[in-house]
Amino acid sequence: MRFLSVPVALLVLLLVAAPVAAAAARQATPEASPVSGDGLLDLAAMALTAADLPPGYGLDVERYLSAEQIPAFGTPWLSPEEVAATGVRRFYDSLYLAEGGQGALRSYFGEYGSPEEAEAGFAVFEDEERLPPDFAPLTHEDLPGPGVGEEPAEITFDTFTFGSALPEGQYVDATFRVGRILAGVALDAPYPSASDGTPAAAATPGARPAPDPEAIALVTALASVLEERIEAVLAGESPDGTDLALPGALLPVDPGLIRVEEGYVAGAEELAGFELPDAGGELLAAYVRASAVGEPRPRGSQAPDLQGLPHVVAGVADFASAAAAAEALERAAEGVLGLPPGGPREPAGEPEIHGAVAAFAYRASAMPLPGVSADSFGVAMAVGDRLAVVAVIGAPGAEDAALELAGRQAACL
Repeated sequence: MRFLSVPVALLVLLLVAAPVAAAAARQATPEASPVSGDGLLDLAAMALTAADLPPGYGLDVERYLSAEQIPAFGTPWLSPEEVAATGVRRFYDSLYLAEGGQGALRSYFGEYGSPEEAEAGFAVFEDEERLPPDFAPLTHEDLPGPGVGEEPAEITFDTFTFGSALPEGQYVDATFRVGRILAGVALDAPYPSASDGTPAAAATPGARPAPDPEAIALVTALASVLEERIEAVLAGESPDGTDLALPGALLPVDPGLIRVEEGYVAGAEELAGFELPDAGGELLAAYVRASAVGEPRPRGSQAPDLQGLPHVVAGVADFASAAAAAEALERAAEGVLGLPPGGPREPAGEPEIHGAVAAFAYRASAMPLPGVSADSFGVAMAVGDRLAVVAVIGAPGAEDAALELAGRQAACL
């Protein structure tokens, strides 16, 4: 499935600061997992992790998109009506970038109400004839599927040029179905070059480039891993690096908020400013969600500054013991573990949070520049064998909102 991966750093959140506390602090019940009360699956647990990928790839962004958001943020060549007609309920995208900017690997999932709707989604999202000229590749070829999952399935092989008449980039996408899930693995990478520097199998202008066997083999192997992770979640099991109980332990998303970034993170990964490096080997799994007030705007919108806009980040980490969680809290207070927002933190006391063994608060700035006043407030706490963090970023009244939300997060745990 061709899908425009837009890093969250490029999203503009046009938010109103005042509703952050009011909207996020409304009473709600935690979501169940792997299937929540509205029947939605834990797609984030299905996504490939750094451990599944070749060395040299780092997490860039993971996020859910509602059916209404898919055209604006992923497939602008499709109308909202066309997307809605497939029956897709939501979409999940996990993007890893190669070191040095030489490519990207992503896993993605479309969740449907039935296998028949997933097949309808395949017919729409895999129809490259819908692509406008601005998105059309130099060459396109549909190959047989990766040999995993169910039909419909295919491997898409495209090449691109950035100024020459010969292919310089390649896009290889393995798409398949598992029940009502339409899933895939996509590779963006340079097209392999011959010894003289010209693209392999295309030294003559106009020659049709041959599919790169190494790229095909990689996405095929990763598709097999992806299928295993999907099947595990469908069976109620937690794939490596995940814990299906964590999303339900996280502060729920109020209907008035928009999910911006969300997913599981390993110790060396960062998402929405939340990272737990050097957690003493006791970290089992962590889950983080960044939510915003108001609709994000897609790339290319004429909007003001990209940073310093109000949103809420909540994260929960599961440790092997309560002692390990308490130690992680101490490391977070010392600045060893990354907490949202990034940048310098100023201690703001140790608030008493009902249900928490210990907690500390901090102030920070969404834009850590000289002379910029703190506009963000976060609370980290240890509750049993879990570490939880709630931060309100870039909003007036961030302290009151964060303390209120921290109490609700402790209650969820």
